[in-house]
Order: sequence, then structure tokens, then C-alpha cells
Amino acid sequence: MVSFWPTENAIKMFPDVATGMNSAEKIVFPNSLKNAGWNNTRIIKGGIVEEIRKLKATKGKDMAYPAAGVSLPDLPKMA
Repeated sequence: MVSFWPTENAIKMFPDVATGMNSAEKIVFPNSLKNAGWNNTRIIKGGIVEEIRKLKATKGKDMAYPAAGVSLPDLPKMA
């Protein structure tokens, strides 16, 4: 995602989506990534279930989890 949405090509092809993707708060749970390199991106190492529970308890924002091809079937059930 970071390799496409911040690019001029993405902004030209899909201006509304690119604006949304680039301005949205993003949270990643990487195995090895140390620097996200994309604005509004926070890296969280470990404690995924606990962090998802905290995020779901926060009022006012919806959560999307595109997961870049990784299946997270239990994520909606975490509360």
C-alpha cells in the first residue's frame, strides 16, 4: 500500500481514495518492519490482541483492516 497510495500516479488515478488512504491513521503490526515510511502510521510490536481491544473500545472512529493479503478472521471478534 505504501508503495502505491502516496505516489503521484495513485493521486492522479484515484484522487479521493489516495487522499483518504494518505490522511487516515494507520496501525501496523509487523514482524520485522522498523520504520513505516508513511504519514500517520504507527508501528506496534507484540500485544496485537490487547492493542486491537483498546482500539475497538475507542469511540468515534471506524476500523478497517485490509491486512495486505493476510487473513485475520478473528479480528472482528476481539473485544
